[in-house]
Amino acid sequence: MSLRHAATVCVVRPAEAGFQVLLGKRGKTASFVGGAHVFPGGAVDEIDVVRAGPAGDPGAYAAVRETFEEMSIALTHPQESRDEYRSGEFDHVAGATDPSQLLYLSTWVTPAFLPIRFDTRFYLCAVAMSTTEMMDGYEFVSSDWATPAEALENIARGLWLCVSPTVAHLNYLSAFGTIDALVEGVRSHQHRDLIDQFAIEGHRPEGAKTELHS
Repeated sequence: MSLRHAATVCVVRPAEAGFQVLLGKRGKTASFVGGAHVFPGGAVDEIDVVRAGPAGDPGAYAAVRETFEEMSIALTHPQESRDEYRSGEFDHVAGATDPSQLLYLSTWVTPAFLPIRFDTRFYLCAVAMSTTEMMDGYEFVSSDWATPAEALENIARGLWLCVSPTVAHLNYLSAFGTIDALVEGVRSHQHRDLIDQFAIEGHRPEGAKTELHS
């Protein structure tokens, strides 16, 4: 069975109580994890491979592009989100973004029993406190900024449906009190437990192919 390359990103912004992370709720009729709260992201496209070049990371480019398409947030853009590019095509702002600023967190491979399988890279990206989102109305039907603890509480109370990769990353984020501490933790490889957990839960089956899909 082929695995589809994908990328997703934990977008965090400062808040009075530490920091918040952005999650969107997928429509109930979505082909994958319908009704669940997830981080923005999607499949890696050929354009992401082209933009990344031979030495770049197509997953990071895909995470930036998908977040713009789904949430109208241009990650790592030198200016904060503005209406003049929110309504435009991503190509208008792509040249001014730097996907290499995204911090790699982990790789998750969808379990073999699911009909749609992804080989997904997870990233971290910090944005300004004033950052807001605009839903595309298709991929996501609503969105929420919440502290990791608040998100985990909503899951525990049955208010949000979240798949295990999302829960694992929320648990990881909840161990840090500030964005600075979180970024330092990632850069000093304190997320090794997260990577090890995914290696156990979602291993890549031997001989599996990976493919790009739009």
